Amino acid sequence: MNMVRQTSRAASNIMPPAPKGDAAAATPGMDASARSSESRGSGSGSGRSSLVSFDAPSRASMIESLTSVSERTNRLSSAVIDAANTSKTRLSRLRTEGQSLARLRLDALRLHGREDDLNFLKDELFALKKGRTVNDAILVAGVSGVGKSALVARGLKTPAEKMGVAYASGKFDLNKNALPFSAFAGALSELTKHIMTQKNAEKIKSDIEEELGDDALIIRGSIQGCDELFSAESQPDQQEDLGGGGKEAVNRLQYAIRRLMKVICTNLKAGVVLFIDDLQWADASSLDLLQSLMQDKEIPSFLIVGAYRDDEVSESHPLTLSIREAERLGSNVARVKLGNLEGPSVQSLVAEALGMEDEEEEVESIAKTVFKKTSGNPFFVLAFLRSLYDDQLLEYNFAIERWRWDDTRVSHALMTENVVSIVLNKLNKFDAGAKTVVKIASCLGASFSIELVSIAIKKSTLEDIKGGFEGVADVDDAIQDCIGEFEQEGLLERDLDGTCSFAHDQIQSAANGLIPEETSDLFRGQLGKTLMDHLDSALLEEYLFDIVSLCNCSSDSLSNLERHGLGLMNIRAGMKASNWAAFDTACVYFQAARELLEGMSWENDKDLLIKLYIAEANARFVVGDLGVVESLVNELLQHDVSMWDKFKATEVLILACASANRFDEAIALGLNLRKEVGFKAIPTKPTLFTVLKEYFKTNRAIGGRSAEELASLPTLTDERSTIGQRLVELLIPCVYQANPAMFPLLPFAQLQEATKSGVYSSSCAGFTGFAILLIVAFGDIKRGQEIGKTVELLLNRPGMKGASSRARYGLEGMVYHWTAPLHSTLTPLLNGYLTGLETGDTESAGWNICVRCCFSWFAARPLKNLKDEIATAVNVVDQLNAIGNKYCTMPFLQAATNLLESSETPWLLSGDVMDFADTLQFAKKNSNEMVRSYATIAQLDLFVIFQQWEAAKKLLVDAGDLGQIIIGLYHVVRFTFLEGLISLKAAQLSSKRRERRRWTARAKKIMKMMKVWMGKGNVNVVHTSHLLKAEYAVLKGRNKQAEESFKQAAKVARRNGFRQDRALSHELAGIYYTERGDAYWARHNLQQAHEVYLEWEAKSKAEHLANSYPFLVEKK
Repeated sequence: MNMVRQTSRAASNIMPPAPKGDAAAATPGMDASARSSESRGSGSGSGRSSLVSFDAPSRASMIESLTSVSERTNRLSSAVIDAANTSKTRLSRLRTEGQSLARLRLDALRLHGREDDLNFLKDELFALKKGRTVNDAILVAGVSGVGKSALVARGLKTPAEKMGVAYASGKFDLNKNALPFSAFAGALSELTKHIMTQKNAEKIKSDIEEELGDDALIIRGSIQGCDELFSAESQPDQQEDLGGGGKEAVNRLQYAIRRLMKVICTNLKAGVVLFIDDLQWADASSLDLLQSLMQDKEIPSFLIVGAYRDDEVSESHPLTLSIREAERLGSNVARVKLGNLEGPSVQSLVAEALGMEDEEEEVESIAKTVFKKTSGNPFFVLAFLRSLYDDQLLEYNFAIERWRWDDTRVSHALMTENVVSIVLNKLNKFDAGAKTVVKIASCLGASFSIELVSIAIKKSTLEDIKGGFEGVADVDDAIQDCIGEFEQEGLLERDLDGTCSFAHDQIQSAANGLIPEETSDLFRGQLGKTLMDHLDSALLEEYLFDIVSLCNCSSDSLSNLERHGLGLMNIRAGMKASNWAAFDTACVYFQAARELLEGMSWENDKDLLIKLYIAEANARFVVGDLGVVESLVNELLQHDVSMWDKFKATEVLILACASANRFDEAIALGLNLRKEVGFKAIPTKPTLFTVLKEYFKTNRAIGGRSAEELASLPTLTDERSTIGQRLVELLIPCVYQANPAMFPLLPFAQLQEATKSGVYSSSCAGFTGFAILLIVAFGDIKRGQEIGKTVELLLNRPGMKGASSRARYGLEGMVYHWTAPLHSTLTPLLNGYLTGLETGDTESAGWNICVRCCFSWFAARPLKNLKDEIATAVNVVDQLNAIGNKYCTMPFLQAATNLLESSETPWLLSGDVMDFADTLQFAKKNSNEMVRSYATIAQLDLFVIFQQWEAAKKLLVDAGDLGQIIIGLYHVVRFTFLEGLISLKAAQLSSKRRERRRWTARAKKIMKMMKVWMGKGNVNVVHTSHLLKAEYAVLKGRNKQAEESFKQAAKVARRNGFRQDRALSHELAGIYYTERGDAYWARHNLQQAHEVYLEWEAKSKAEHLANSYPFLVEKK
């Protein structure tokens, strides 16, 4: 731009307007030449010479004329001065504008070459807003600098803000990978701030409090930044064991967070987007939480988006395995793969950065060079352009108002291997103080506290940390100036809460590169020690993980005393991580503590080492390092430790063995320790005499006390008795699955101890087991249910909630169904499942939902809904990693599928869900008799429904006495009925007298047993008892009795809601009348059977029946 022309124009703009019309009239006393001279001079001072041509006036006129000229001259001079000042101002402004132009346009650029990906994200957001189905998660993958975060910001964050959708983000940090749930804490903190701006914020808080109750403490104790969502009452005064320890704590935390998100998303009806960045650095606990959230279908209007560097995530990376498992369990995961930009996209990006969008062809040469040197990585492209500008290879020409460059010089610019080198070169140009600030910041994380940087610089005596600040009067102001410089250069971003963030993790990496590699660990260790020594207790607790991790970097250079101190800090960090249910993080600190304390004397530091070993063993058990658990416990037990410590260590080892299906080892461990504590040995192969002896002994201990009196027993305080009762509780599930013959002795032992020393949560397992034994083994249903009432009352006592889920499974699954309608147990079993999730007892939760599915099958719920319910349950128990529950539930899902869908052999328990033979093989391999029993009963049910009597007879023979395995469950009742019916059919179809007599005797025994049950109030066996009577009467040729019993069987089955047995009764009656030649009643009963099968939605069975009796589908 021509500056002279601009100044002249500015001056002319303030001159008086040119006179109009005749000049003489406009300016008296001035001739044409004077006027011409004035007009040309533009204030140049030529007015004086123009006075020469005036006519000679009178003296007065001359004075008046001179005065007028003087005034005009003064006005003209002022105008010239004003013009000059205005010109100067405009020039200054123009220079400022030029400098602004000279700063590259590197912010708020369009995303070039990402149009399809942007549209996909926006479509997902629109679907979320409208309440439509969206993916459970979206994963954005690509190398560093490719624009993953920018894509999510443009595709989701910006439009979400316009649409009213809540958007919150969190980021994992390589330097903070020991900080559990860090990204989720950041995201929930942002989400909390958003909620507090909503009109219904108080309602959301109220709903959260109502939903979570005491579980709010778990979230507050583990996830920082969301305190405002909870009432002041839910703030724990100190860290406490809120989850029961171990896996229960992990499960309980995950379930609490899922419930929290459900409440939030239900209230934020426009939807919630949670973006978690840099998943490649996520800790294992966070990945588990991510997977748990992805799989929860009950959270409405919720979308999880993650981003990660795919070049750092291998096939065996925890993130890969976690996502693959989520997909296997049914989660819909969409993937967006970002690569480097192609040449044309780089050219359009460069054109926009240079403000030359309308002249894109002009940047072709430099764009090709940039593309060649950066391979099209967007962040690298912009960093390279900035480096060209910094090195004055890219300059703004004010004369032609555009950027200029020399292609040759640009092409010969330093070519670096990566963007870190470019940023590092830039950082090296700052002064020593600024570099010190950014070095410290890079060690503190992608986001860091300015206060911590200040404390480190002020308190450190080391040159490396104080560098550039010697003699500075106000260190805080100097630090703020340094941060301001970095902020101006686009390297740092200042937050409102006193923290700063690196604009990109590559900038953080470059800042880290300022620390020489050979002294990097020492620098970090010294930084950590400075902060540890000078932070107040509150700040030290807040940044404990970061500081301990920094100190660990230089642990090899510490003295023995310093190693001891750091070992204590690692234990403290590990304990805190355990309380947060971040056991993978805890393992890191516990292992570091063991290494630091290696060589310490067990005699002098025994209490500390015991605490460490037990805590690490528990953490290792949770994360699945069972070999390390065994090693730690065995080493601990070699030393002279207290009985309580020995118990706590052995408890972890028993749990570890049980989780690995090593039930015999778990039983041996528990029994040996129980004996060592001083309790009488429990035989693993008891005789009937032993069982009866202990039964009578238990009866004497209970005496005549009522349920209320038993539930009022004192709370257990004795350590020895506590160990004994807890060991029994641990062994009950192991013995139930691996050694059923031993099972009765465990409840007996526990009740004998409880009546003597008092009760606590473990006692519920003993009372429940005793109730089951009273009913199953001794036939005392009334007393068994009275003991069940004791359990109900015990659960109402403080501190018993943790035992609730297991007790509910025992009571509903094995006690109450003996007199209550089977349908009435379904809702309590569902509540038992939910309680198990709340308390973290996922093992019991799995059994509750598994048994509920089986009972729903036995109760003949409509098949379509039943199939969906069982499919959901299979998915749930799979998520809970309850493999046994899964294999016990799948047979009933396959059975429902067989009945709903047409197939050539619907009576065979084999299909897309499972294969009967494979399931038996799994059961054999894992010594899991429960799985074999459940699968066998489902297969027998199908054989009976489809009248496959020969196959049913063979399987019944192979099955053996399943009643000794599935103790107390309604499965026993169902198996007993199937056994009786198959035995009667085998007798009817047998041509051999001896065989017929054997099958008949077996059936009579069963009928007698069912009569006893019915006499004691079992309403669920009345209809099946009638059906067995009918078939026995058929066998004996007692037609009148057979006809009446068939009628009663169908009638009672209808009244009690057992559709399948009602249909079966009509079908068997129809076959009976057909064989007798009574066409009318045969047709009537078969039509009734067909209609009920259709009502049950058993399509394949209805077709099977119609194929045998075509009149069923003939038009009336």
